[in-house]
Amino acid sequence: MADTANSTAPSSTAGPDSPKASAKSQDPKEITPVLAEPTKSTSPFRFDIGVPAWSSAIVGTTGIKGFSGHINVPFSTLWDHVDTVVPLALDAHYNKWGFHIDGQYVKLSEHFQTDEILFSSGTLTMEQAFANFNLNYQVLDTDRWNVESSIGGRYNYLSLAGTLQTKHPLIVPNKDESGNTSWVDPIIGTNATVHIYKPFSLQMLGDVGGFGVGSHITYQFYGGGKIQIARYFYTELGYRYLYTNYSSAGNTYNVAMKGPQITFGANF
Repeated sequence: MADTANSTAPSSTAGPDSPKASAKSQDPKEITPVLAEPTKSTSPFRFDIGVPAWSSAIVGTTGIKGFSGHINVPFSTLWDHVDTVVPLALDAHYNKWGFHIDGQYVKLSEHFQTDEILFSSGTLTMEQAFANFNLNYQVLDTDRWNVESSIGGRYNYLSLAGTLQTKHPLIVPNKDESGNTSWVDPIIGTNATVHIYKPFSLQMLGDVGGFGVGSHITYQFYGGGKIQIARYFYTELGYRYLYTNYSSAGNTYNVAMKGPQITFGANF
């Protein structure tokens, strides 16, 4: 009877087809959830909107109707002279083609010395604006490099209002002058992005123009580092230099703007 009881008792060892054996034999990798990477946009359109804060030194000579003065404002004291500044940058891309526009309006005041015989010094209020507009074409696109060539123009606006202080007030009164002028320069250039490691990249830009059509010569270059701080937002820190040599009908603008620039923007 004992032998019969032992033979009819249920076995405690699970067979190979039992649920317990199946769970133990299953590869853990097969039951571990895998997170899929975000799907990249397949749209041929790309947009970029930025606000570049350019703390530029302004050095050179400006003049309207023969009334001119020398300006020398280092970037460290720029905001002591600036009354108003409005910057903006926009980019739109469709496949390999792109359109770029950026610009800045600034109004500042400066006191200067003059070498004229009758006048000793003066005050100058300058309103200056420029806008770059370029049509771009992508000539290189790899995992590391993105290079575009560009053709376009740079619009420039200059308004001056100034007073010269006389050395001989009883003989010669103070001299007040004001006026404005504008011109457009043709521009050719290139820009490049070097992808270092997500989310870091290097940005480089250079252009040259004028060629006597507007300015005698104008050129600029920029270099900086970009950080994608979120999916749609980035910040960029770099150095920018812009030089323009223009003179026509008594109007003069021979000025270099140079200094650090920080940009906050969105791309989508």
